Amino acid sequence: MGRRRRYREDATIDVVKAVAALIMLAGLFALVQPQLFAVLMNVGIVLVVLALLALAGVLFSRFSRGRREKDAARFCTVIDLQTLAPPSPAPHSPPVVTVEPPKTSARSEVIPAPTTPSPRRITQEDLGAIDWFQFEKVMGLLYESRGSRVERRGGANPDGGIDLVIYKTDKRAAVQCKHWKAWKVGVRHFRDFFGGMKAEGFDRGIFVAFSGCTNEARGFARRNGIAILEASDIEDMLAQADAQTLAEIRRLIEDPTKHCPRCGAPMVICVAERGPHPGSRFWGCSTFGRTHCSGKIPIT
Repeated sequence: MGRRRRYREDATIDVVKAVAALIMLAGLFALVQPQLFAVLMNVGIVLVVLALLALAGVLFSRFSRGRREKDAARFCTVIDLQTLAPPSPAPHSPPVVTVEPPKTSARSEVIPAPTTPSPRRITQEDLGAIDWFQFEKVMGLLYESRGSRVERRGGANPDGGIDLVIYKTDKRAAVQCKHWKAWKVGVRHFRDFFGGMKAEGFDRGIFVAFSGCTNEARGFARRNGIAILEASDIEDMLAQADAQTLAEIRRLIEDPTKHCPRCGAPMVICVAERGPHPGSRFWGCSTFGRTHCSGKIPIT
């Protein structure tokens, strides 16, 4: 042990002496040839940096290979434990009894799979519970389901002459929608509608009167070729509509949003502060503070 230690100390002394000699030679060379010494120093620094980078690459490659081999060995160990090791039998395990399923007869009764119940149909009560704005949209969807192209005139004025325009091939029809629930439509509204039709040159007219119309109005419509649709006719159209249209109509009638009869904007519930019935609630236009729209719908 003493010899080895003495040998290491002697080797260390020799290395220190060699390094000191090199430093002295380098200093003398720098004094004699300073320019050449500067060039050699730059080259030496570059070589040292490249050597360090190469050494780091080798060490990183060995480290990565060792990690991959370690992970692979661990994975193989898991596989060996799961597939090669025989399962140990449970002590005192009861005997396994195999039960064969009963043989079915060829004439056994087939029980049909349960079917999802069809959605509840849309009734006149459903149509009567919506507002006029939604009612116009329902009629537009029904005509679109029949292959027509529908143009809404805005619906901002519930007493307007023409609410919908229906395009079918090269024909054009005007539609007026009256979603009245307690009154029948009189002949005056039919005359106004007929005047608007002729002024714009429509081929035919359709008057949708949810609660019906008077006998005088029926006579006027018959003489001037205006078709009348009432609640029962709308139910027939619903019965012939496809499932997608019915789903859209159901989403529409279940929407609790009210729309202003003047501008068509959504409405909010307001409380009267003055007037003949202070404290009463009503539907008011949501744009009242910005556009001064005074559209109202009473809450019944």
